[in-house]
Amino acid sequence: MKKLLSVLILFTFFITACGQLQQSHYEGAGIGAAVGGVAGALLDKKNSWRGGVIGATLGAVFGATLADISQRGLKEAY
Repeated sequence: MKKLLSVLILFTFFITACGQLQQSHYEGAGIGAAVGGVAGALLDKKNSWRGGVIGATLGAVFGATLADISQRGLKEAY
């Protein structure tokens, strides 16, 4: 569990160091965290807090990443 937490923290630092965040990144991360937290809490039957935290973390990373991909696509389209 400590290894997983360490990897998630390092991954978060690498993601935040990649560039400047825009409003859409924050919105994507927030929506992803909310959806991931609820899904993780519902799926982890033994410990809903653990599932919620892991789901929220992964959801925030995926949400911000999807927002970044869509922003880059918009810039390249024009």
